[in-house]
Amino acid sequence: MATAHSLIWQQPTSKPLESLLLPPKVSSALSSLISLEKARPVLQGEWGFEQNEAGSGNGGVSAMLWGPPGSGKRTAAAAVAFDLGKPVRLVHFAQLLSAGGSGRGNSGRDHPVSAVFKEARLGDALLMISGIDVTDSPMGREEERALQLLTFEMSRYPGVTLLCCQASIDFDAAVHMLQPDLLRATKAVVQFSLPDAQTRAALWRRLVPSSCPFRGELDAEGLARESEGFSASRIRSCVYSAAGRAVLRSKEAARAEERRPATADGSPDIGPGASAFPHAGAPHALRMKELLEAVRDERDKMIGTRDVLQRSMVL
Repeated sequence: MATAHSLIWQQPTSKPLESLLLPPKVSSALSSLISLEKARPVLQGEWGFEQNEAGSGNGGVSAMLWGPPGSGKRTAAAAVAFDLGKPVRLVHFAQLLSAGGSGRGNSGRDHPVSAVFKEARLGDALLMISGIDVTDSPMGREEERALQLLTFEMSRYPGVTLLCCQASIDFDAAVHMLQPDLLRATKAVVQFSLPDAQTRAALWRRLVPSSCPFRGELDAEGLARESEGFSASRIRSCVYSAAGRAVLRSKEAARAEERRPATADGSPDIGPGASAFPHAGAPHALRMKELLEAVRDERDKMIGTRDVLQRSMVL
C-alpha cells in the first residue's frame, strides 16, 4: 500500500490572502477561518474548550471550498496557509481511494486517509484535499468508506483541513445531496465562482509582468470582454502563450533581417518602402495582437474540445 509520503506533496510557497483578487464575501470568509485558527490555542487551552461538539479530541478548523474548476480554491487555500505560517500538504481524494484498495488491513489507522492526517499532524500543516465531487452519485463502497473516515479524521485533526470540492452548481442547490456527517464535520462553506468582468480586467493587468515590454496600450477591459468564462489559470496561460509568440516573432524578424543582401556600404538592403526590424539585441515587445490571438485560440479550444474528441474517436 502507498504511504502517506507517496501520496502527499507540499504546495509551493504562496502569497498572502490580501494579495489575491477575490470577491469581498470570499475574502471575508477566509479571513474568518484564519482568525478562528489563530484563536484556537487560547480557546482550547486557557479557556477550556478542549473537545469539539462530538467529544472526540481537539478538533481544528475545517472548511469546504466549493466551486467550479479553475475558480481559485487551491490558490486561496495556499494563501490561508501562508497567513497562518503553516506548510501546505495537498492530496487528491482519488489517490486515497486507489491507495486504499479493497483488501484487508486498510481500515482504521492503516487506511491512507488516516496516514495522511498523521503525516500532516507531524508537520503541523494545513491539509488540503482536492478532487472531491460530493454531488456525484452514486458513491462506490470504497469511496463512501473513505469519505466517512475523512469526516472522522477531520473532527479529530488539531489543525486546518480544507476540502476543495468541484461543483458547477451553487452550494444551496446541492446541500441536500451531501452526507450529513460531512456537513457536521465542516465548520464553514466558502462559495467560489469564476471571475467576473471587473476581476478579469484586473487579472489581465496583474498577470502581464511589469518587466515584460509592451508595445502600445493594454486594453484590459477589452480583453476581459473577450475572455468571458475564463479562469485565472486560463488568463495566465493566454498571457504566457502571447508573450512566447512575441519573442518568436521578434527572433524570426531578426533572422530575416540578417538574411537580407547587403548594399555597397554594408548596410542591409531593405528595399523601397520597407523598415528594418530592430536588431537581435533589441528587446522583444508584447502587443495586444498576440494577446487577442491567444484568447481566441483558448476559446476555440474550450468550445471545440468536444468536437475534436468526437472526430478523433471516429477517425
